[in-house]
Amino acid sequence: MEIKITKPALRWFEENINFEENKYLRFVPSLKRKTETGLSLSIMPVKPTKIHTSFVHNDITYYIEDADIWFFPGKVLNVRIQNKEPIYEWDKV
Repeated sequence: MEIKITKPALRWFEENINFEENKYLRFVPSLKRKTETGLSLSIMPVKPTKIHTSFVHNDITYYIEDADIWFFPGKVLNVRIQNKEPIYEWDKV
């Protein structure tokens, strides 16, 4: 498992998420209607319990919890900006 975040996406997170209290951003699976699988990816600026995979930039830890790895097995999470919003895509390792 790997997390790759483009520079524009890193800038977007830093400008739009309040990182004053903690310097963590969790990628977490969530239920969402009208999607092919019924699942999507959300973000939460919370401290980790048990990190499985992480990426650090400007002292901010972007991470996936060990309990959520079922959503990401054998994949690379690519985060980029499209239409001024983060887009999450997965590639096979």
